Amino acid sequence: MVTPVITQQAYIDFSLKPSLMKVGYIILVLILSIFAMGFAQEESEGAVNRGLFTDHSLNQNTMLWGITTDESDTAWFTDGQNGAIGRVWPATGSISLYEIPGGGYPVDLQNDTTGRIWFTDAGQTGVGKLGRFDPSGETFETHDIPGENTRPQRLAIDADGALWFTAYGSGQIGKLVPITGVFTMIDLPSASAGPMGIDIDEGGFIWFTEYENNRIGRINPNKLDLAPEEFELPTANSGPWDVVVASDGRVWVTEHRAGKLAVFDPADETFEEFALPSLGKPFGLQINSQGKIWIADFANSSVLKFIPIESKFVEHTLEESSPIDVAVDDDDDVWVADMGKSRILRLT
Repeated sequence: MVTPVITQQAYIDFSLKPSLMKVGYIILVLILSIFAMGFAQEESEGAVNRGLFTDHSLNQNTMLWGITTDESDTAWFTDGQNGAIGRVWPATGSISLYEIPGGGYPVDLQNDTTGRIWFTDAGQTGVGKLGRFDPSGETFETHDIPGENTRPQRLAIDADGALWFTAYGSGQIGKLVPITGVFTMIDLPSASAGPMGIDIDEGGFIWFTEYENNRIGRINPNKLDLAPEEFELPTANSGPWDVVVASDGRVWVTEHRAGKLAVFDPADETFEEFALPSLGKPFGLQINSQGKIWIADFANSSVLKFIPIESKFVEHTLEESSPIDVAVDDDDDVWVADMGKSRILRLT
């Protein structure tokens, strides 16, 4: 394992680190989901600038999970507690919440080429769904995922517009073709693998993490009759959470339980690992246009930038926060879903 260089940049003053939230995945996704309640559409008052971070705070309690940006640099996010999709308006910095009809527990989301927002819904009744929100008419459409206890998590959209997602509960990778409404569910070798993160490389191959099985996997979308390939991480019980594929084909993974960042080279099927500063607990990650890796460090109230060419972390520390996911827009600004403070942050 390579020992990285670590530097710190604190843009918001604080005196006390928050205590580590000893909350396992099952508690976060399942037990907290029973508290989900419906709220009418709300809008925050606007943004507060705190140094390099712009703070977009919501005016009610939330359970933030995923975040993404569209072509207009609008940030979209999921709010499990209120069963809603959220939007940060770029011009004003205000926030709107759009409640899913009938309730839900949205986890991750992505925008398609038409500007519509697709999301995974782990459900309040045990029925997993994929949903679509159309911003132009502020309307929702949902598709029930076949099978029981699927608990869909992360989502990716391929070049043909098909949706690929991880079904944590059933140990499957799913595919939905929106035009036909047809689902394909791919069983993993272990039903208890706990698939979590998912991404698609430039060749169209599907990459995913197996949180409970300590592996990452790869699917050839043109050969779905073949079993997915699996690659075990070097650190035992590392808890691979999120995954993103760089333009050079290397696969980056957050190891939530181990507090590490890993990179996998498909050319020689080897891993390299980098320990996060301060025994971090990483969740979501993204790559910017310069190849730098951005990571949400839930345990240490920070957002990390990793510079691969230098094997160096730069730590952007926040005030008593719990970053859960990150997104990078076309200007390389970083958007952060802060579960602990019920806010969206923008780092410029």
